[in-house]
Amino acid sequence: MRAHTLGLAAGIALLAGPATAQSSVTIFGLLDVGLVHESGGAAGASNKLTSGISNGSRLGIKGVEELGNGWAALFMLESGLQLDTGATGQGGVLFGRQSYVGLRTPAGTVTVGRQHTPHFDTLVLADPFSSGLTGDAKNLLPSSGEASTRMTNSVKFSSVNIGGWQGELAFASGEGNAGSRGGRQFGGALGYTAGALNVRLGYHYRNTDTPAQQRGSAAAHATRCWRQPMIWVCSRPTWAMA
Repeated sequence: MRAHTLGLAAGIALLAGPATAQSSVTIFGLLDVGLVHESGGAAGASNKLTSGISNGSRLGIKGVEELGNGWAALFMLESGLQLDTGATGQGGVLFGRQSYVGLRTPAGTVTVGRQHTPHFDTLVLADPFSSGLTGDAKNLLPSSGEASTRMTNSVKFSSVNIGGWQGELAFASGEGNAGSRGGRQFGGALGYTAGALNVRLGYHYRNTDTPAQQRGSAAAHATRCWRQPMIWVCSRPTWAMA
């Protein structure tokens, strides 16, 4: 694995040529907390302090290393926070919001790690609440990926804008046994921008079977596959004998 990494670094250095590299590292964050009054529930009205009312609280670090000739290396580490309790967000995952490294080229950017699905990028674009508050578009349309909006163990390509057109493709392996489709995901998006016009179509597929279900038992697994606006959520049936 080290040999492959060193070979890639050498190849990038050759492509970059003699240009002087410029690098930048940015620490960023957002703190959102407020008092909430809820009523109408079975338990009656309640008052509480809540983190992430408009946007999820977060702390992160990101960086870019310019390699020259339109090439650059980049990374992102972003952790979600529960400001009212101090706990880590996204189910306790340290960098649960995003964690990836990538390479920007003249044709587009390739990133690998935990990152947003193209479907979510499409949803946020048209959401006047920016995926926050009670008007969050995710309350009306289904989520994609795991942890609502993200793909783990994913590879994603985002093209540059060409004549107003821009696209994204993403794939995530379920990382089960060889040949297993359990947990596999893929998606894409295509958008067009011209002045104030911004149109985008997003798609996401996720196989919800686990590797254990893919291996199966004497019983056949039932098909679990349904379609909702602009998204497929699907688990293919598996027939196997233990």
